Amino acid sequence: MKSRAERLAELLASAERMAGGDVEHRIAISSEHDELDALAFAINVIVGELSYGTAELARAKEEAEARAAELAEAHESLLAKDRLATLGQLAGGIAHQIRNPLAVILNATSLLEHELPSEPHSQASATIGIIQEEVRHANTIVTALLDYARVKQPTRRPVALSDVIERVLGARWIPDTVRVVRRESPAVTDTGPGIPSALEPRLFEPLHSTKPMGVGLGLVTARTFVEAHGGRIASVRVERGARFEIRIPLAASAAVASTTLRSS
Repeated sequence: MKSRAERLAELLASAERMAGGDVEHRIAISSEHDELDALAFAINVIVGELSYGTAELARAKEEAEARAAELAEAHESLLAKDRLATLGQLAGGIAHQIRNPLAVILNATSLLEHELPSEPHSQASATIGIIQEEVRHANTIVTALLDYARVKQPTRRPVALSDVIERVLGARWIPDTVRVVRRESPAVTDTGPGIPSALEPRLFEPLHSTKPMGVGLGLVTARTFVEAHGGRIASVRVERGARFEIRIPLAASAAVASTTLRSS
């Protein structure tokens, strides 16, 4: 049996250990059940309460940090949506104002082309062709701006994804120089150069395009449509080519709808 002095020394050593940060340590209780055991029991209870309080504080801190991150993300999302909404209103207004002058220019050049003889004025005819081509390009930009400005809240209903793909591929937006082959397989992917990592952060920024004749509203408009359905669109890193994944939640679509879009 340990002496009272030995027990007191052990109690003090354990208390120092606990005070040093080892909150999981507990002082042993002897069979004496005297005042030293009562003191040891009280210290154990206090340290246990402190340990629990510390854990709760750490958990509350983690939750507060998570909430703060969610609020910051929501705030940033609201700012982005507000900027995009303003851009859409501005784009729609400007596009309507520009489309009429473009039509006048195109009609005027067509009239000039009809009035000028072709042989003596071949250079003039070539110049008129350049003007008409640039007017058509400007009109393409205006159309893209109007399409972006017209995005509205969708009417949600269950659809077959294959029917949607058929309607998209059946539209007349695909250039004659592009041949589309449809193969329904999860392993179909493009063989293009892919997306440089330096450009990925700006993929969904409006009016940002790496193409010489690009408008920079395609992915922005696509994201607006997808988010209106409660979904998300994101670029996914692949070994070769480019991949965009669209995910629509069950609550927004009444059926799980998930597709992968790959673009070269």
